[in-house]
Amino acid sequence: SLTLLKKNFLNQFPYPVVVFVENSFKETWKKELHKKSRVNCHFETIEFRVPSFLNPKAIPEFVYHPKFKIGYRHMCRFFSGTIYEQPILKDYRWYWRLDTDSFVLGKVKYDVFQFMEENNFVYGYNIMSTDEPAVSHGLWELTRRYIEDRNIKPTFLYEFIKDGEWDRSYYYTNFEISSMDFWHSK
Repeated sequence: SLTLLKKNFLNQFPYPVVVFVENSFKETWKKELHKKSRVNCHFETIEFRVPSFLNPKAIPEFVYHPKFKIGYRHMCRFFSGTIYEQPILKDYRWYWRLDTDSFVLGKVKYDVFQFMEENNFVYGYNIMSTDEPAVSHGLWELTRRYIEDRNIKPTFLYEFIKDGEWDRSYYYTNFEISSMDFWHSK
């Protein structure tokens, strides 16, 4: 992923790269990534833990499918919210999230961040999908209550509502680009 990012984007647009790693990520692996990809990236260590407002004993080891273990759910929580609170990103106006299996396969001939800014975009993605009911159980009810309690007037949410129910559409966030200002706004 890093090698292709370097070849197809960073060589022309040399932006900084931050790689979030867990405590178990070894120094030798970091050196190997630098050596193989030739990307000068900063490794930021993160620690996944159950939020203090939850009872860890009440959380099942996995949900719906064995791949949805607690570590995977920690990662999902991080990339759907707490990433925007990371001090290392405080001076960045944009971010482009690429997962380890996200590949920039061809040359990107324009600055994606400049493109987003010039077109007043705040979020870009490459895939939308539909979640299984078991992994999104209760999310729509909670979201609806949140919207109603705060008198929020959604601008596009209702495109995904059928017969009063959310159709379980979601943005596949392994390859997304967005404005940090948007996530820090009220």
